[in-house]
Amino acid sequence: MELLVVVAIVAVMSVSSVVGFGYLGDILKAREVTSFLTDLVKQEELKVLRGDFDKAVIHFLPGFVVIEEGNDVSNPLLLSLGSSCTDGHSIDYEAGNLTQKNGEGKIIEVRSVGVASECIEFNTAEDIEWNYELVSDDVISNRIRFIHFNLSRESATANPILINNTNSPRMEILAPYGKKYIYSSDVLTESLTLTVQDFDGNSSDTLILK
Repeated sequence: MELLVVVAIVAVMSVSSVVGFGYLGDILKAREVTSFLTDLVKQEELKVLRGDFDKAVIHFLPGFVVIEEGNDVSNPLLLSLGSSCTDGHSIDYEAGNLTQKNGEGKIIEVRSVGVASECIEFNTAEDIEWNYELVSDDVISNRIRFIHFNLSRESATANPILINNTNSPRMEILAPYGKKYIYSSDVLTESLTLTVQDFDGNSSDTLILK
């Protein structure tokens, strides 16, 4: 009887340990994404400060972020969020050569386009980052970057990490001096809180941008 009791206690402790380690893994993944997003914001601030471009707009979306980098808001390459596309995102462009590159700067595709728009499908785990640029009359447009933070490269339908925020928050970093403006549902706020959590909502961490 005593032996059975000891075995039962060991079994309960073993199960608890396994569950605990699994939960810890979720927390570490969430914190990794939190750190990733924080570094990403710092990188964009540095680019604006050193004069790479005058403006950066960071859109925080579930599963990935979209960054618009440019020097002129009238550039012929525009991002449309919440469009009629299946995934809710599209780009509008004028006539020119549309270039798509990956995160390493290697060209994936170059094609001549007219005035049109197209849906963006950025839901695969294979591509961590890629961007669009448009060259029209020897003028290079702003750049639209899509950065996936499904860092474990698991399937997109089971992305273990997401941002649980329904307000589609965004941050604008403007020159000179890297001024920051934070928007949530088109309302200017002093700070922005993003809840980073695993896909099942079992754990979460909070990233606060000020």
